[in-house]
Amino acid sequence: MVWFPPTWGRAFLFRLRVARKRELSVSDFAVARLEVAALMSARQCEGDFARRPDARMKLSELIVQDLVEVPLRAADKWQALSLIARVPQRAGRCAESMVATIEQALVARERSMSTGMEHGIAIPHAAVDGLDELIAVLALAPDGIPFEAVDKKPAQILVALIYPRHKKLTHIKTLAEIARMLARADVRQRLLECKEPGAVIATLRELDGVA
Repeated sequence: MVWFPPTWGRAFLFRLRVARKRELSVSDFAVARLEVAALMSARQCEGDFARRPDARMKLSELIVQDLVEVPLRAADKWQALSLIARVPQRAGRCAESMVATIEQALVARERSMSTGMEHGIAIPHAAVDGLDELIAVLALAPDGIPFEAVDKKPAQILVALIYPRHKKLTHIKTLAEIARMLARADVRQRLLECKEPGAVIATLRELDGVA
């Protein structure tokens, strides 16, 4: 079993390599659907989060304007993942040769277990060899995209995380931060009101309290 630090007053225990779906609320989606096996022992994990609360990356620090896709229009989640996989290359974060690798990794992860959550949120994520840093893509789909969410609602806010295999701890901390922010209905509403990437960045900075 792996212990994950308390989130919103809750603590969770999960079996390594979760083999079946578990219906969750938005308040715990950031931890339950991750493959956190063998990252560290429970004591090490607890101690690291307690000692380094600043190690979490705020969404406003991670997302830049070129990594925002708005509006994202896709017929299904597979098309959405294909479009999202092209964003890092467009933003100069990876070579064109990496696009297919990123898409394949996102698709493989999605086939193993849906990353569609509650309240119109999806967080597709995958480890990719050849990357030096975590990349986050924020996509807004006002029309909604079917994502096999636990509440059956289409995804409107998608945050895709593509990360190097050797930075899994940073990946998990970042997911926890994203979960904390998107659990708030006012945050989701503000983001969905944005019509262009610049407005998304300004909104994130305001919500995160960044001057």
